[in-house]
Amino acid sequence: YTSPKVIVHIVNFDEPREWAHLVTGDILFSAMGTNRKQAGSKEAQWTVDYTYQYEMARIAAQNGVKKYGLVSSLGANPKSKFFYLSMKGQLEDVILELPFE
Repeated sequence: YTSPKVIVHIVNFDEPREWAHLVTGDILFSAMGTNRKQAGSKEAQWTVDYTYQYEMARIAAQNGVKKYGLVSSLGANPKSKFFYLSMKGQLEDVILELPFE
């Protein structure tokens, strides 16, 4: 897909200082995620689905982004006994604490 209105930046999410300045605008939608098979372990999945998502949201709030839309998961609950649903619920909770409208 190409459009003069779309600019693609390929970044290393492990180095937020290198891309934090790119997170600007009024609204940010995030659907970033993986699955355990693709990630290789629960820890690697947590890094993508929680750590990277939270860092992106935190930086967006810090940079003045007003609204944040998170594509999470049906059944997300921080108290779930299922790893994935618990992780997504925990992510929702910490993002709700950020100063978005």
